Amino acid sequence: MAQAESISFFTGLTMRWFRDAFCAEEKLIAERLGVDAYSLLEEMASRVPAGSHGVMPIFFRRHAL
Repeated sequence: MAQAESISFFTGLTMRWFRDAFCAEEKLIAERLGVDAYSLLEEMASRVPAGSHGVMPIFFRRHAL
């Protein structure tokens, strides 16, 4: 259970880090469209096939498998 809790706890922090580190252009587009940057990122992510072609990121160090 500790594994699931640690993953759930960092979800928002990971999304914010990803947005700030990699999505400067998407943030500008979202601002021009008058939408939340996260909504734009979620819409873009919805077009990625389930399973992401086997890519499985691990965004935390402690308690990693």
